[in-house]
Amino acid sequence: MFPEEPKQQDWRSEVKEKMKEVGPGGSIKELRVYTLIEGELYRRLPGGILSRCINKKEGKLRLEELHS
Repeated sequence: MFPEEPKQQDWRSEVKEKMKEVGPGGSIKELRVYTLIEGELYRRLPGGILSRCINKKEGKLRLEELHS
């Protein structure tokens, strides 16, 4: 009934793939702030805090909820 949106590549999948290529002891500088926990991607913030990475659609939804 409704046309489907074209499937966009999620930026998190690119990071996950790079992490798999490098392996657990990876040395790529840009990946050192990311970690995978049970398949979910997290970014390590200063102080060791883990922040779950979300896609653009979920981010937009959360911003709308926050501002309402």
